[in-house]
Amino acid sequence: MARTDDTISYFCALFDRKMLPLAAGIQTPSNTSIIPLYHSGVGRSIYDIEKSIKKLYRWMELSLLQDRVLVVNDFKSVLRGFKFELPREQLNVYDAFIPMPKIQGTFEETSCIINNILSEMKHSRLRLWQKVAGNAAIVYESLERQGILVGGIRKFPQWTYRTVSGRSKNTGFNLQGTSANDSISDPYGSDSDYFVNFDWRAADIRIAAILSGDTHLDEMSAGADPYQQLSEMLQIPRKECKIMLLRAINSIDIDNPLFQMFPDLRTWMIAQKQKLDDRQPIASILGREFYNAEKPRSAFNATMQGSIAQAMQITIRRVWESYYRLLAETHDSITVACSKNNLRPTIREISNIMCRPFFGVLDSNPVFPVRVNVGTKWCQWEPKMLCLDVDKFCPC
Repeated sequence: MARTDDTISYFCALFDRKMLPLAAGIQTPSNTSIIPLYHSGVGRSIYDIEKSIKKLYRWMELSLLQDRVLVVNDFKSVLRGFKFELPREQLNVYDAFIPMPKIQGTFEETSCIINNILSEMKHSRLRLWQKVAGNAAIVYESLERQGILVGGIRKFPQWTYRTVSGRSKNTGFNLQGTSANDSISDPYGSDSDYFVNFDWRAADIRIAAILSGDTHLDEMSAGADPYQQLSEMLQIPRKECKIMLLRAINSIDIDNPLFQMFPDLRTWMIAQKQKLDDRQPIASILGREFYNAEKPRSAFNATMQGSIAQAMQITIRRVWESYYRLLAETHDSITVACSKNNLRPTIREISNIMCRPFFGVLDSNPVFPVRVNVGTKWCQWEPKMLCLDVDKFCPC
């Protein structure tokens, strides 16, 4: 992506009390705006807070109206710091994902740290996955603000995707770890609502097939259950097949006899392992690079898990834009609430979004089979149908 100073805007979010005075004295790159994010306890007035909010809104308007690029560090924290209305439009915003060191020391030392961060933001190459993450941050912030009812008490799970692979996790109340034993409900719903859970089937195997280009694995994972097919071929239980295949892939066990059935997958894995051995990064489906010299398997797994995370970030953004009552994202699945009258259109439209997550994002548009589960109680939903492609459904 071409980058020129007259088409790009930058800003750095400043939280720490010691960092607030830097806005007036730091030497910043051109087209950089430092916006202090005031929080409770910093001794700033409502006027100061509103002033910063207006400044941020101005940059977001420029990204929408003038096709300017907004480069932000940790956009999720920016949204958490400002409790303004979340924009429904897709922003031309990129989350730079630059680690923010703890600010300590003198003013000069602090200024040097901020200058280094801004310089890295200015010179780093923008990636598609950073834009996807930036727009998904708005959805995660929305989930945090709406909260969830747990036993009639409203709780507010915190979401973060600043993990090794980019897959989200809850901090505080763990909504992703709840079960049928938990009394969970929609704070804006009613007792007659349905929960609809949309789950990618065998997402790990599906993404391995797409990244590797293995024809056999692609046919297995795009159609019927790949683990069941493997079970029938090897005449061993499905559960054992699942463990064997996932373990062989995740451990980069290129000599495993299983890969005789998937030669292109094995070739791709050899190439990825060679890159890591040569201290070169390997990339997710949207180009996020991973490298770990001490733990190459971790980098390899992050490539696949990061690819699934990127597919999910695109999915939840589209579902949220369509005003569906999104309640949770749990790695390979999402859960929404809807009334009985809206059950059929909700299933159809969200299934169609989820089964083609990279539509309009990549030149390729691979299908991800989606299992649809429905119930009136949290985590007590039952499998209802399988979406194999857009408007292509079959019984589970």
